[in-house]
Amino acid sequence: MKKDQSDKIVRKVFLAFAPVQALAVGLPGINGLLNSLIVSSNLGVSALAAVGFVAPFTSIVGAVSAVMSSGAQIMCGRYLGRGDLKSIRSTFTTAILMCALCGLVFSLLGMIVPTGIALLLGASGEMTEMTSNYFLGMAPGYLFNILFACLLPFLQMDNAKKTSTIAVAASLVTAVGCNLLNAAVLKWGLLGVGLSTTAGNLVSVLVSLPHFLFKSNTYRFSVKGLSRKTAADIVKQGYPSSINAVALAMRDRVMNQILFSVGGSAAMSALTVANNITAVIVSVNGGYSGSASLVSSVLVGERDTKSLRSMTRTIFKSFGWLYYVVYALVFIFAKPIAQLFGAEADKLDLYAMAIRLINMFMVTNAFKEAPLSLYRSMGKINLTSIFFVLNGFAFPMLVAAVAGNDLGILYAAPPISEVLMLLIYTAYFRFKAGRFPGSLLNLTYVPDSLGVPDTDCYSATIQNAEEAIAASTEICRFCEEKHLPKKTAMYCGLCFEEMAMDTLKHGFPEKNREEYAVDVRMIYENNGMSMMIRDNCPGFDPTEWLKLYAAEDPSRSIGIKLVSRIAARMDYSCTLGLNVMNIRLNG
Repeated sequence: MKKDQSDKIVRKVFLAFAPVQALAVGLPGINGLLNSLIVSSNLGVSALAAVGFVAPFTSIVGAVSAVMSSGAQIMCGRYLGRGDLKSIRSTFTTAILMCALCGLVFSLLGMIVPTGIALLLGASGEMTEMTSNYFLGMAPGYLFNILFACLLPFLQMDNAKKTSTIAVAASLVTAVGCNLLNAAVLKWGLLGVGLSTTAGNLVSVLVSLPHFLFKSNTYRFSVKGLSRKTAADIVKQGYPSSINAVALAMRDRVMNQILFSVGGSAAMSALTVANNITAVIVSVNGGYSGSASLVSSVLVGERDTKSLRSMTRTIFKSFGWLYYVVYALVFIFAKPIAQLFGAEADKLDLYAMAIRLINMFMVTNAFKEAPLSLYRSMGKINLTSIFFVLNGFAFPMLVAAVAGNDLGILYAAPPISEVLMLLIYTAYFRFKAGRFPGSLLNLTYVPDSLGVPDTDCYSATIQNAEEAIAASTEICRFCEEKHLPKKTAMYCGLCFEEMAMDTLKHGFPEKNREEYAVDVRMIYENNGMSMMIRDNCPGFDPTEWLKLYAAEDPSRSIGIKLVSRIAARMDYSCTLGLNVMNIRLNG
């Protein structure tokens, strides 16, 4: 038995969930990169600059999408920690409806006044028509872009890895195919490039949407429980994401204007190429931050402060090294990358400088992003909003004010902002804890009040029958220490032992058994015990089994039947690749 390692399965879930979160965040960036490659190859540097002018508006669309997506994920994570399946479904449905409404507004706005928005984004002269054409092609797809960005993480949460992979692949294949058709046959210019992205977004929604219509899935459409309060809660939890995106959009709008006035279309094109590289890299960042937000939300729902404090270290060990490898490659191959985007020989050094300096943020971002994710999950909405404004807009503008006409300092605004944020985190930790953090891996301040006192909590991880029996004995002892009746203590121990034995016998495969485990977490509250049991075995709903088959064969699954008789409440959910049972046993 591995006591005090009850977050072992959650760490595996974090690693498994991060790639799909990365796809959800990175798909627009990948599309933008493909568009830039095609534009630079077929339409020239001026057209590439026009694509850059649209970036702030796309960031705004991403901001709105992130509000619903991240807010719903954080809420669903907390409900998962509490075993509240009804609230999970109502939150999911509300978020999708909100996404559809907001996406429709953006699409209509873009199709009705594309030229006006192009001017608002800073385009002028010949750039105005090119930016307007590209924007007009992108506009219909904003509806599908927002929907898919919200649907994709929930596909993974519902264990639909195959569907999510097919949806992403179909989107990219469609976008690339339409782009090639436009370049070779249609000759619609930037309008065709934008429409290609729209087609890819449409296909992704058509592939993913049917999954959520099946009643057997944890995340499905359900009108029960829909309310204005649910919508308000989603916005409350998710609005820091919009503040971040809006801050970045404002930064890009101002920096575009400065760079265009200082270095002309060449400086803007170099920025566009560097930002496209960044957008793909940020998908990794979005993967681990999104996964961290979701998993830590579950831990907040379970009031597990110890596991929360270990999240930053887990994140860094899982992904931190990748940033340094990627940045080393970006630094070394900056000039070949610039040439790939059509940089002329006399502008090659400018492009390489932009690529290297802007993407230097990766050196510190591995330390900077984790606290943001954890603070959001802990409900520190105003704090994270302030951090987003500082990092996304205030600090870059400070750098711009100091830089003057120096392109190098202007391009270095993102990494300088990252360093300043680490100082802010350190100051906040010192203010709240009364001491400095021990290292860059301990920058997140997690208050004791967020969790359950150690004296009122028991947790363990088991992987075999001997460990299950030992944990059952300790659970009985823990209950007796809380002065619960011996009968209740015996029931608690027996309840876990029966459930664990059933899982070990029927859920663990013959091969690679060491990859599977059963976690138990006991919390003493309200004169009774709450027990959470989770495992990473194939999905199995014991509550549904009892409804369908219990009467047919009285000799089968005696453990499940026994637990159902002695438990005051028993709820099951299957999400994030986990079977989760929440059981309440009164004193």
